[in-house]
Amino acid sequence: AATLATMRTESAGWTEIAAVLDEAMASLDPNDRTAILLRFFENLSLREVGEALGTSDDTAQKRVSRALDRLRLAFAGRGIAVTAAALATDLSANALLTAPAALAGQ
Repeated sequence: AATLATMRTESAGWTEIAAVLDEAMASLDPNDRTAILLRFFENLSLREVGEALGTSDDTAQKRVSRALDRLRLAFAGRGIAVTAAALATDLSANALLTAPAALAGQ
């Protein structure tokens, strides 16, 4: 039970990220926003992201990686320091629970 409770606890970093996630997502260009939404908020594999975008798996991986870096920069501009790897981890763990308003606009 303790392990399960620990898994459900949000990290302090995620709390900061979640507070400005909608704003940061809105700052991305449509291609970057779509890549992030497909990968993390719709939980698609890179292959599925590639298919949805009409690209190869490798191109989808590069697009998601670049979009994560741009999202990281958007957070940095709001005073939240996070690495792209930590952001990907937080999004993977928490995004399905707290989808941004930008997802509704897609």
